[in-house]
Parts: sequence; structure tokens; C-alpha cells
Amino acid sequence: MVRYRQSPQTFFDVVKEQSQRIDSPLDAYDFFYETYARTQKATLLEFMAQWPDIESLRPLDQTELAKHYCARMAAGFWARRRSG
Repeated sequence: MVRYRQSPQTFFDVVKEQSQRIDSPLDAYDFFYETYARTQKATLLEFMAQWPDIESLRPLDQTELAKHYCARMAAGFWARRRSG
């Protein structure tokens, strides 16, 4: 983890272009959506398994589920960023 923090654009010996800054909650959402938009529904449900409203999310299709997941991830990221 320390190595990743020192050089986040390089991970698993792959250099990733840093294409955008995260300056707003929407930027954070876009970042997460770019990452998880194609994640299988079953995997997203595993990630969300401990969420209190998981049962209401299960019927959603993969695209809607990914949008919900990314919105919450972005909100959490932004809240932690603002709190210091």
C-alpha cells in the first residue's frame, strides 16, 4: 500500500495516465463510474452486501446498480476529503 501511495499512477507495473483531477463530487462520481461501469452485477452486489438497503437494490439492472454504487462511493470519498 505504501508503494501505491508513493506512485498511484503506477500499479502492478502498469503506468496509468492520470486523466483528470477530482475537484468536485461529480468528478469523483465520474472516476468511480469509469472504474465500475462494466463490473458484473453479482460483483457489485457482493461489494454492497452490508449496505442497509441491499434488498431494495437487488432488483436493479447492472447499469442502475453501478450508478448507485458509484454515487455512494463518490459521496463517501467527497465527505472524507472535505473532513480532512
